[in-house]
Amino acid sequence: MTTRRDVLRGAGMMGGAGVMAGALPGFGALAQTGGGYRALVCVFLAGGMDGHDAVIPSDEAGHAEWTASRESLVQAYAALGDTSRERTELLPLGQQADGRAFGMPRQMAGLHGAYEAGDLAVVGNVGPLVVPTTGADAKQERVPLPARLMSHNDQQSMWQSLSPEGAVSGWGGRMRDLAAAASPFSAISVSSNPVFLAGKAQPFVLGTGGVHKVHATGTDWAYGSRDVPAAFEAHLTASAASMDSLIASDLQASRRANLAAINDLAAMVEASDAGDDVKVEQNKLSDQLAVVAKMIALRGQLGVSRQVFFVKMGGFDTHDGQAEKLPVLQAKLSEAMASFHGWTERAGMADMVTTFTASEFGRTLTANATGTDHGWGGHHLVMGGAVDGGRIIGEVPPAVEGHAQDHGRGRMVPTTATVQYAASLGRWFGLSASELLDVLPGLEEFDPAGARLF
Repeated sequence: MTTRRDVLRGAGMMGGAGVMAGALPGFGALAQTGGGYRALVCVFLAGGMDGHDAVIPSDEAGHAEWTASRESLVQAYAALGDTSRERTELLPLGQQADGRAFGMPRQMAGLHGAYEAGDLAVVGNVGPLVVPTTGADAKQERVPLPARLMSHNDQQSMWQSLSPEGAVSGWGGRMRDLAAAASPFSAISVSSNPVFLAGKAQPFVLGTGGVHKVHATGTDWAYGSRDVPAAFEAHLTASAASMDSLIASDLQASRRANLAAINDLAAMVEASDAGDDVKVEQNKLSDQLAVVAKMIALRGQLGVSRQVFFVKMGGFDTHDGQAEKLPVLQAKLSEAMASFHGWTERAGMADMVTTFTASEFGRTLTANATGTDHGWGGHHLVMGGAVDGGRIIGEVPPAVEGHAQDHGRGRMVPTTATVQYAASLGRWFGLSASELLDVLPGLEEFDPAGARLF
């Protein structure tokens, strides 16, 4: 298991507050404070991101093992004239304590720049666990394992909520419930309605084109009539006192408040150009992150001191054609995240915003013809001015089959649990150790040494 090191830095870190029970090994958090603004931004890579093709061994022996394990993929890259996975072409991530070295493909140059600046860390081999688990434990089922491993829907839910598909709340939403004031703008998705942000209230969903107004309001024509919009708005804004029951009154008061909030936000968004410089041409993820930047810039007008955001990028289920598909995805991910981080720096917000990746699972080390199959653990990225980056945290298993954490075909049994990853982010967000135990079921099974702490 991994060693105890701190990733998030800040005033008072490790002094007085100490490291919380359940913190990610090597990923301690800022001391909890009650003041100041903070935002968590989840970048969800839907389909199962191949960490083996993002954090690549760059020492001679390790790269030879990786090349042999992924022979057909390496040949596919060569056939396309893509040399980005060759050992001498990798962007260096540094030598590890055990003498191994790793690098990123050049398509991830923007993220590598943040890594070199100390604002991005790689967290190795993260994934859902019930208890600390070795490869032998998993193969022999000596310990309980997460439900429905390698199922897209269930593992997306496991990452976002710590429960299989059907969960009604996510750890982002539960953290928001405790750390943020009751505001419709403290949990915001720019991609559908994810369980990650669900809590006592549903997240506010925005599109990249602006605020979605209530249907048939804010227009002078609907359903073929000029009278319908006015009638519908009158219905939604009727006085709650005019209702004939307490339930109807409460519902009407909620409608009025929601409509007013939406209209107020639409006016703010239309009047602001904040975040427009995050956009990268033909990059949909950057369009989503531009909306996140705009909402962060409007935090004072919205009256929020804590916000949790969710954006999503698809296409990572690379069963075939990985050599053609993945470099393009990596480039778009890198340029979008780097552009967003650049905005936080220009806005003086870098220390207040922590962006992290998540994905339902990693992928197999060995190739499936021209692609890879569903895996388990994967490598992830944490970025922001509060990140003590420029290093790999946790464990990156060898690029061979049969290592201690191998679950077959190079599927990695995680050495860091998703719940530990979440706990470290939550501590920085402002939650106490006891609050984290409430919002992260199963956290009590882990601590930085891999033993049970309470």
